[in-house]
Amino acid sequence: MSQGGRRVPWALLIGLITAALWAPALGGGWFWDDRGNLLENPWLLGPWPEFFAASLRPHLGHWQPLTWWSLRADLAVLGPWFSAPTVHLAGNVLGHVATALAVFGLLRQAARAATPTDAPRTGRVEAAAALATLAWALHPCRVESVAWITERRDVLATLLIALGLRGWLLVRTGASAQARRVGWALALSALPLSALAKAWVISLPGAIFALELGVLGLPEGWRGALRRAAAWLLLALPVAAVALWAQQVTGAAADASALSWLERGVGVGWATAHYVRLTLVPTGLAPLHPIVPGQTLAISHVAALLGTVAAAAGLGWAAWRRPAWRPAAGAALGALAWLAPVLGLAQSGVQAYAERYLTVAHLPLALWLTLILARPPGPNRGASVLRWAATTALVAALAWQTHAWLGVWRSGAEALWTRTVAEEPASTHALENRAALRLQRGAVAAAAQDLAAAAALQPRSATGWKLEGEVRRARGDRAGALQALGEALRKAPGDVGARCNRGALLAEAGRAAEAAADLDRALAAGGGPACRLNRVVLRARAGDAQGALADAERALRQAPPGSSVSKRAAGLLRALRRRGPPRGR
Repeated sequence: MSQGGRRVPWALLIGLITAALWAPALGGGWFWDDRGNLLENPWLLGPWPEFFAASLRPHLGHWQPLTWWSLRADLAVLGPWFSAPTVHLAGNVLGHVATALAVFGLLRQAARAATPTDAPRTGRVEAAAALATLAWALHPCRVESVAWITERRDVLATLLIALGLRGWLLVRTGASAQARRVGWALALSALPLSALAKAWVISLPGAIFALELGVLGLPEGWRGALRRAAAWLLLALPVAAVALWAQQVTGAAADASALSWLERGVGVGWATAHYVRLTLVPTGLAPLHPIVPGQTLAISHVAALLGTVAAAAGLGWAAWRRPAWRPAAGAALGALAWLAPVLGLAQSGVQAYAERYLTVAHLPLALWLTLILARPPGPNRGASVLRWAATTALVAALAWQTHAWLGVWRSGAEALWTRTVAEEPASTHALENRAALRLQRGAVAAAAQDLAAAAALQPRSATGWKLEGEVRRARGDRAGALQALGEALRKAPGDVGARCNRGALLAEAGRAAEAAADLDRALAAGGGPACRLNRVVLRARAGDAQGALADAERALRQAPPGSSVSKRAAGLLRALRRRGPPRGR
């Protein structure tokens, strides 16, 4: 945009504003499964061949080798600083800034493609794309993806999707054969790479059709747009198959019989209504919005479904009859396409909806906002001024809400779960996660209260029993702790943490053979260096100096440099080499 002969550096302004707002995220810490994914992940920290082979396997319901490779790059670059969360959060923030710049390029190019060739070329398109980009980049629903280290996958996948879609627009609108070749190269590299970070591209055919509808207005008709969108099934279908496989083999997919098809359909409307609300009025934020048993068929859920269907039908009819409505229909269809895999028809996890799922789904809405702002003023200039003023006020309000929500994340994991319990009092997972954190700081009574509240909501889960074992152990009830851990393993035989904890307890009770069996099995299933140190102590006490030494050396190699586990492993190793008695847990 030129003002007084001067070009406004929109990209620089977007980068600086985005970086400034998200800088407080660097003060956050480890959250939820961050420690298990990074600090207690033996193959991530192990030798390169072991890491590379493991990175190609699914973990925690995801197949995401590119994300694992980025975290391994953190280890190579950071060395002893790897155990500090700030440096990983810096990577997320920088990645989000880069994504904002890529989104700006995508929105600007799409708006130019949607502008009639005979329209006067002004800086309005660039300014519109810049303001819409800020609405996307500063939205509070980005907080989970940026402030949660494990969600590095969101940042990587979204960056690559934005680049890939920009390549597709070059293919469709490039002024020269060379531009179209560049577009194909970008689309056919970035979009498949995004699938290695997160499986969002399974929605690509629907998103491509939505872009045809919203940006190009289906110039060659519906059939041509459908053919072009369907071609992307060659990428989407294999990714969908891999994503389903990853869900199944890691046990992340929910029990298919847990909800009826009627309940799932109603849940789709309920989740969609919440996504609309979170987009426009992002309040009631929490890292987990769980499915609450017995509430799926409530009147409010059915009303949300009927409202969603009516709105979709009305918008579809308007777009069919009037081309002016096609951008709005394309934005809605595009958002729905990106959300479709997580709306609940095929349930993964315990969440009814999640704010981070809007990260890509908000891109079509940002594009629609760009097109609205980029319209020439016309005779009624007041309407144009009002659009710009309202959007500017919206961006400022979103930025303020994001700043406040980031403050909650910075205050620590326990404060964040306390906020979640306040927003979602029926969330047993939130109560159990807060109990685990309270146990870590020695607040045993408070942790026991959380576990009792969770058990009152629904039968105790494997995690609940595992934490109950820790509570009973802290209170000196070793027999009760062993019983609770046995219940945890009965519900989830593959729970490595519960098996390792039981092995440590059995070792303390002098039941060496049973302890060795549990620890051996836990380590064979992927137990981390902290679990291996329990076996160091057990072997040293049994007189197996060589086995203890080998375990201590391996634990030291697997532990993050500079971490407490690494220091304890080094201390045990020194004691073993001096042939002195190593200290137990």
